[in-house]
Amino acid sequence: MIVLRGLFVMMFVSFAALGGCSGPTGSTNNNADGGATADQSGGTQCIGVDPKTEEAWSPESPKECEGKPNTCIGAPMPDWKLKDFQPQSCGFGQTYGLRAFRGKVTVLVLLAAWCGFCQAQLEKLERMRLELAANGKDVHFLVVNQDNAANDQQQFVSRSGIPLFQDTTEAQVWAKQGGGKDDMFIYNSKGYLVKYWPFNGDVDINLSGEGYNNLKSAIEKAE
Repeated sequence: MIVLRGLFVMMFVSFAALGGCSGPTGSTNNNADGGATADQSGGTQCIGVDPKTEEAWSPESPKECEGKPNTCIGAPMPDWKLKDFQPQSCGFGQTYGLRAFRGKVTVLVLLAAWCGFCQAQLEKLERMRLELAANGKDVHFLVVNQDNAANDQQQFVSRSGIPLFQDTTEAQVWAKQGGGKDDMFIYNSKGYLVKYWPFNGDVDINLSGEGYNNLKSAIEKAE
């Protein structure tokens, strides 16, 4: 019995010396939307894009989009810049725009932080962001908060890690996008519009119902 106990102690000491009881010194976190960066310990630092990578781009809008340059399928991403107020975003506190996200499929949604429905929509967008990442679909999401909802920003910050931009009465980005509250825009990786869905349009985009599958399916088909 004493011999067996001594043998067990020797095995335990040897195992511990090899690190068998210690956890990893670093871990690898999944990239939330394909754009997060990670430090050497594996902790996610931010989500989205580094604004410094925004490059000059001079696209041509299709002739058929004349008069409706921002909601016409095939139209390029509008050139605007706003302040990013999402602390988890790679561009937090900086002023940059939609075109910085070009290079990956990008989903832009116009929401108002004071609106309970919009808050629920954002929570569903966060869920979709994580699901797509887990399935290997590299997608950017971003939200532009209505100009009259700046005082309610925390309602959005607390519900997701998606980059959040604050519209202003001076910038009028909602108008530049040509959309309204709850509208969705899907751009392909080259920066051109492939889907424009106004909230009261023919496609259900209520993410608490069938709209969730509608949006997810459209994203999965985009390239």
